[in-house]
Amino acid sequence: MAAPGQTASPCSCTDPAPKAESGGTEDVFTLKNFYEAFTEESARLGLDGPRILPADRVTLLDETDSTNTRLLSLLDAESLPTCTVQAGDGPASSGPLLDAGGRLTCRGRDLAFTLVAAASQTAGRGRVGRRFWSPDGSGIYFSFIYIPRGGLTDPGRITAAAAVAVCRAVDALYGIRSGIKWVNDVYVGGKKVSGILTEGWAPAAASDAAPATDDGSTPNPPAVQAAVIGIGINIRAGSSFPEELSSKAGGLADEAVRLGCPADRAASVTRPRLLAACMAQVLRILTAGENIRDEYAARSILTGRNVTVIPLVGDERSRYTARVLGIGKNLGLLVKTADGTERELTSGEVSLSLE
Repeated sequence: MAAPGQTASPCSCTDPAPKAESGGTEDVFTLKNFYEAFTEESARLGLDGPRILPADRVTLLDETDSTNTRLLSLLDAESLPTCTVQAGDGPASSGPLLDAGGRLTCRGRDLAFTLVAAASQTAGRGRVGRRFWSPDGSGIYFSFIYIPRGGLTDPGRITAAAAVAVCRAVDALYGIRSGIKWVNDVYVGGKKVSGILTEGWAPAAASDAAPATDDGSTPNPPAVQAAVIGIGINIRAGSSFPEELSSKAGGLADEAVRLGCPADRAASVTRPRLLAACMAQVLRILTAGENIRDEYAARSILTGRNVTVIPLVGDERSRYTARVLGIGKNLGLLVKTADGTERELTSGEVSLSLE
């Protein structure tokens, strides 16, 4: 199924999931409204959005358990049809997304940037299995499939790219300046308004790998072939905002108004428009291979501040305090401990220390 104004490519042979239009409680959350806004936002960025993300790869839902879970299940589904392979392209396969050379297979091209968005989640989650608060009427929650040529080698860089994309969209729509708390949270006015979860995907079994070559050897496609990137944005906190979160998390529109965004401007940012702006920025960064390191570093809200570092998430005994020096060339967090030792953190988590 081709996008409006587009013709189907030879590999547009699957329709990954049934499409549905949903009515939200605060604005009309429909495929039509999203796609019109997405086409407009893409054009503004000089991007051919409808070609990269055709409408038949977009699913909008009133509610789901988790948008990440839904796309991971889609990637795992044995019921996905086998692509019709053109003569000379080799045997068909319904399994891998990448071939032995790291190039996207027909199935990979059909699933690239597939998007699922929901007005609410019943089992939204963040890092290390934490629950992500996502009831109806509070925000927008969405996930997309990213299949980089050569496989997934640097998930941290993808998470950083998504964070920068959200910040750019938020800043443009609300006229404010948002920041990033390493590694995956977007902040406005000192409150967390968005979280990002990147999960890798690999074929379930060796049988999903590419077939043997003429000389009898078995090529090895990249092990981790795709990522599912989930983004949750709290737009309005409301009276139902959990008390335990209210000190550190907030609603995007609420915080934007507090920073000086006119209330009517904030109210005019619908969920379809916010989703469209975020996805257009994501596609611009990822398809162009844009180096976002400097912008990611400039948006860091931790630089120059004291933090508590937990290098092994869940192991409180490993924690220590340090001062943040900035962001390293590989997007790690540069810190200096009390004894003067400098380190670049590439995993773990940090929290602001009381100063």
